[in-house]
Amino acid sequence: MKASFALLVISCAALGCASYDAPPRVTLDGMNAGLLPDATQPLVVRFSEPVRIETLHLRVAPFFTDAEGNLPDEDTDPGTELTPSFQLDPGLEDRGGVSEWINDRTLRIVLDVSPPVGQSQVLLVDAGLSDVKGNDSDVRQRVIFGYEFRCAESVGSKIFREGAYFFLVDVEEPLESQLQLFALVDLDATTGAFRASFTNADRNRDPDRCPTPCKSSEACRLIPEPACVVPSERAGTVEEYPDFVPNAEPPAGFTFTVAGCVVDQEDGSVAFGTKPTDVVVEAPPVTIKEVELASAFTLDSEDVLRAIGTMKSKDVLLLTSSSGAGRGSLTARSLLPEDTPPGLPVPPPLEDTPPEADAGP
Repeated sequence: MKASFALLVISCAALGCASYDAPPRVTLDGMNAGLLPDATQPLVVRFSEPVRIETLHLRVAPFFTDAEGNLPDEDTDPGTELTPSFQLDPGLEDRGGVSEWINDRTLRIVLDVSPPVGQSQVLLVDAGLSDVKGNDSDVRQRVIFGYEFRCAESVGSKIFREGAYFFLVDVEEPLESQLQLFALVDLDATTGAFRASFTNADRNRDPDRCPTPCKSSEACRLIPEPACVVPSERAGTVEEYPDFVPNAEPPAGFTFTVAGCVVDQEDGSVAFGTKPTDVVVEAPPVTIKEVELASAFTLDSEDVLRAIGTMKSKDVLLLTSSSGAGRGSLTARSLLPEDTPPGLPVPPPLEDTPPEADAGP
């Protein structure tokens, strides 16, 4: 190995190996842990180097993905399509806002409509973006972002309701994983303050649920179709909640309580945010420090509250070793009383004053 590397170095010195010139990369100014401070302010898009403007195709859209992580225009279903809130294409008028080049690597975008607070958004730059030397990207770039949510002076919600919910939290950093959680929410609709108990959800290990009984080492999955799967298999969507059961008992199970608030938004959504809370799991020994959940709930035609949002945490500890800050996305839906699993831990009573939640995607 060392000899091969030495030969490569000598060859490059003799023949003159060209250095790699990476295509432009895109970021958003002012982002901290995936959050921007104010949804009413312009987006400032920064490129790592000057770009050829005629190669830039840019979108801003809600961050909805399927079970494989595909956006609506990336999956194999011809019936789904991306619905951008802003769109920029060379030679065409901007849609959903106005863009302005500040310099040859900085673009300022003023959106016609501010995105819902709490809802995850994605900035997309399509493949083909090129620098001035002609080096272009062959992949679509994503920048997932959201906005800080403050509701110390909450005025309550007429849309959100207390009861049971099912959450899927897809952790992206520091380690990729998924948390499946049942939540029981106690709400003061007047102030918007809530307390919620979140409980670990495990796949149902009942071997007789499937048409063909599963092995003792497997779990029966009924959605989207019956199959015997490893118990650790991720859920694809929140619609798979019937395949999960709550597990609050250590060492594998856990439950935790959060305080937070909800606020109705002008677009008909409900901003949802929690105060920082530590989550402790005994097996494996993991502590998530100061986790915060934030999302935007909307009511669908079937009277189900659905949300997309994000998770962030100050640190993730494996035993006592720091793995770095946590970041991820979440989806959630409300459950009818008849769909609520029995035995969910009940949150403690609400305090007399609303919590000073400061959360964001």
